[in-house]
Amino acid sequence: MVAGCSLPGLSSSTPASTGSGAGRTASTTATTTAASAGSPSASPSSGIGSYLLIVDASGSMRTSDVGGGTRMAAAQQAASKFVSSLPKGSRIGLASYGDKTLEEAPRSVGCGDVSLKVPVGSDAGAVTQQVRALRPAGWTPIGRALRTAAAQAKGRALNVVLITDGEDSCAPPDPCQTAASLAADNAGLSISAIGLNASSDQLSCIASKGRGYFVTASNSAQLAPRLDALTDPAAASRTLSPSGVQSIRPGQSVDQIRKSHPDFPQVRTGTQTRVVWMNCTWTFSAKGVLTSIELGTSAATIDGLSVGDAATALGVLGTAVSTSTSGGVETRIYAADARLGLGWKVQIEDGRIITIVLCTCLTGSCPPSVDQIRRIQEDPTMKPTKITCVDDGNWAVVESNFEGDLTGGWLLLQRVGAEWMKIKRVTHGGDCYMIPYDAPFSELGKAMGGFCDFRASAVLVKVSPITMDGIGPITLGMSRGSLEGPVMHMSMEDECEPQSTSNTFNGRVPGLDGYHMRFTDGKLTGIMINADGARTLAGATVGMSLTSLVDLYPGRLTKDDAHDRYLYQAGGRTLEFSYLGDSDMVTDEVRTILVHDSDTPWNYC
Repeated sequence: MVAGCSLPGLSSSTPASTGSGAGRTASTTATTTAASAGSPSASPSSGIGSYLLIVDASGSMRTSDVGGGTRMAAAQQAASKFVSSLPKGSRIGLASYGDKTLEEAPRSVGCGDVSLKVPVGSDAGAVTQQVRALRPAGWTPIGRALRTAAAQAKGRALNVVLITDGEDSCAPPDPCQTAASLAADNAGLSISAIGLNASSDQLSCIASKGRGYFVTASNSAQLAPRLDALTDPAAASRTLSPSGVQSIRPGQSVDQIRKSHPDFPQVRTGTQTRVVWMNCTWTFSAKGVLTSIELGTSAATIDGLSVGDAATALGVLGTAVSTSTSGGVETRIYAADARLGLGWKVQIEDGRIITIVLCTCLTGSCPPSVDQIRRIQEDPTMKPTKITCVDDGNWAVVESNFEGDLTGGWLLLQRVGAEWMKIKRVTHGGDCYMIPYDAPFSELGKAMGGFCDFRASAVLVKVSPITMDGIGPITLGMSRGSLEGPVMHMSMEDECEPQSTSNTFNGRVPGLDGYHMRFTDGKLTGIMINADGARTLAGATVGMSLTSLVDLYPGRLTKDDAHDRYLYQAGGRTLEFSYLGDSDMVTDEVRTILVHDSDTPWNYC
């Protein structure tokens, strides 16, 4: 068995029937043989070489959405298996980012949190030990991590593999440009990436510019084999995966494909056409757009799936989005890359796989259909006039009437897996206050034509997470004049009697109940929050138990019994969680969250 689409051979252009793209129907069409394509052949690799893993330990890796555990646990398990399976004579190293600081830390601190845990060498045991010791907490400085990793090449070949669940949060340096520069300066360097529940143009660009390969993984079962495949990025690129084959994926036009692959066969337009190339069947629409890639019968996908395998092997693809049966053949659709609308279409007969197809067949792709929108809103009278996809297609803003023509506004939808979920119907200004704190406000605001002004309003403060830099548009170090100026429009009210020192002012903003600010020498030096719903970036809230707080930040907080609080300090800033309640009563829950300059502690008035 060979990797899918990796064998050179005959190329042909075949007018297709209008039915299924399965191999069963392809055999009934007449084939016109075209010139043989100069397809690259697979070159077996012994796997012996030098490798450096970069493992993301940012705060989001705490998320549990990969089947039974956290993203961090899945990455640790896959990385440990990868290291143990390397052939004797291989050299391996480890770098990470985000494990030393909190994601609430000041940007200047969090973006410097990159470390080389184990230099490239023969100590595989040390790599495994350090991987297992990682605890997710901080920022995502991918560009800096790539530089740290590339420094280990030292003039020799090095295969860098990044395992991450998201994009860089610290640019500059821009990670894609960094990968291109590093690859240009190091002839033997390759940089590949695995997006753990993360399909991203940025990650794809890193791998493309870094002479590597990018692939997604949505669960722990997928992560291990896909990581193992990246021991040979060139071979992985010739294997059918959610990224397609050799960066060719459904949704691209034949002109795009032939521009980067001149040896790809000519494709007729005006009718649906199939092309046999590199041991796979490629189906194009009448407009010349690739709609599917069908795996050849002697090949395997990046997960090791092949035609003829038992259907039980499909567990690696997760849970089927849809199933149907016709004529004794069961058809299942699995999510491959929800952001791009790509799915795996698998047909099964007598308990065996008979076709495996990567296609533009996932129902959760953006934009959702009008019928989907009407079902979600439960309003068959809706007539959407505009649907805007934002946040890489993970959110949709639907401009429409509602309830006939009685009301007009916007419907905000968020994609969850392969499905769409209603977040909020916005028909008046008050609805803007009800949008979740983690929504992409800037993009939503533009899509709604500025109806909800999130630029610097009290709305944005209320929905923004607390960090050690501040809260949304309110940042430590800003002047009172900036806060009250024409951009922010937040008039301050004095909360205290005259202070003992004339350069200190404690105040509040009308409409922001529970948010208190302290200015020293005209600069904001502290914010105290006791508002319901306020939360830190990691999810700490007013009212949560102290036990939950400590569990959320394991080993990160210092307890100050003298002042009834937990502290975290970094970059000259302090994050406090006070458990002192009314009448100075000690409680067992967080009562107040404070952020302030470490040399200017909060003073109650």
